[in-house]
Amino acid sequence: NGFIKIHFARYDSMLKIQISDNGIGRKKASQNKKSREHHSMAMNITKERIDILNNKFATKGILEISDFDKINETGTFVNIEIPLKFKNQISLP
Repeated sequence: NGFIKIHFARYDSMLKIQISDNGIGRKKASQNKKSREHHSMAMNITKERIDILNNKFATKGILEISDFDKINETGTFVNIEIPLKFKNQISLP
């Protein structure tokens, strides 16, 4: 009965990516011994890259992580917004 949903949408000059799942949740996962021993740098690297894009293109990209089910603290919801640029795109005044 588990799910992972990924949704992509374009609005203005931004790409919005939403990822959700109904897993055990971040709180329970952090209590797992294996999780405590593992130090993933992926989220920090992703945040740093979004900050670089924001500075380069003067945008307001974001990375937000929350519980999918806030009451039961289960699942995960990730919202990513990054500037959408096309190769050879010409900016008009």
